[in-house]
Amino acid sequence: MIPMKKIALLAVVPLFALMAFNTRAVPLGASGTATFTVTAFAQEYSGVTASVRTNHTTTTTNVTTITKSKATNAPIDSKFVLRLLANSFKTNFPTGAKLIMSGVGAYSFFVVDSSGSNILLDASSVLSIVDNVSVNSGISTFIATTTRTATKYSGNNTQAFTEYVTLTYDDATLTTTDGTHTNFQLSGILADMYSENVRTAKTTESVTLHGAGTGTIQGKTNIILKGTITATLSGILEV
Repeated sequence: MIPMKKIALLAVVPLFALMAFNTRAVPLGASGTATFTVTAFAQEYSGVTASVRTNHTTTTTNVTTITKSKATNAPIDSKFVLRLLANSFKTNFPTGAKLIMSGVGAYSFFVVDSSGSNILLDASSVLSIVDNVSVNSGISTFIATTTRTATKYSGNNTQAFTEYVTLTYDDATLTTTDGTHTNFQLSGILADMYSENVRTAKTTESVTLHGAGTGTIQGKTNIILKGTITATLSGILEV
């Protein structure tokens, strides 16, 4: 099913742009560095007996038991996600490797080298964002100029999207480096400011996802996640 966001975009662009959206399989058509600022909360221990003290008097015996629980938190940043992907795909990345987000409408993730031009790993089978519900506001101006020899197009398409999305990481089907698996989801509101130059087919997107969720990270269960994923995407729509 075509994501709601893509339907909204296609409704306001001409036929040639419709073709571009449907053929945007080239991974780096619109892409940018993905920044994860997420915190993972986990239970280190719960209800553990710390001490037992007995006090006797002439008439009573008092037994005082003290138990403790402790939750820990740890940052999940882009470097951590790169380490997760390296474990999931049983590989290693060179120094300077970066995590990027790619796509218009539905987002996938890739690992690229330090130059940003060479793809090291397509992580879309493990890490992706699905648009569940989307609403948008904006304006599209489309100008067709026809001469005796050709028709040229110009104009702009600017849209502000508010979406309820789910980011999923799931390597359950892979043979990982350390034998553990990671499976978590982060759901929340994604804000996307989208702009397209019709003449040049240049697009830019400013994406911010605020979400929360739960799951398993490298075999550690019952983890609660909360945080933000951001990216600024730019590129040329592939015709």
